Amino acid sequence: MDVVAYECRRTELAVDHLLYAFNWIDKLISDRVLHSPSFAGLMNFSISACGTNDPERTKEMEKQFVDLLNEELKLQQVVAEEHIHHMNATLVEAKRQATLYQREAEKCNAATETCEEAREKSEGAISKERKLTALWERRARELGWQDSRAATTAR
Repeated sequence: MDVVAYECRRTELAVDHLLYAFNWIDKLISDRVLHSPSFAGLMNFSISACGTNDPERTKEMEKQFVDLLNEELKLQQVVAEEHIHHMNATLVEAKRQATLYQREAEKCNAATETCEEAREKSEGAISKERKLTALWERRARELGWQDSRAATTAR
């Protein structure tokens, strides 16, 4: 019975850990998008004279700051959506596992209750049996019966 209680407690702890992980994942997603280093780098963007001899680089540097910022935001959105998709898949799997653990915990609790009921029944039955045995032994002694076990242990 101690093993059953231990397994139930272990399952309950696993469910608690999964719920903690769900909250942590939500916080991670929101923090990652808002505090991204590339997003902060674009806020401090300045065009310098570096690379003026390279026509491709010159063309890129002629783009408006707003266009670059827009492009970076779109890229960040794509990355964030990929992360959200991955986290949602992880969340679905974690919820599935939590459901399985919850079912196991319920089975465990039901088994524990069944064991407790059986133990209580057994205690009641053995108590009745002891009383009945004592009654028959008393009647037998009144009729002259002597316990051979008591004589053997006395020798």
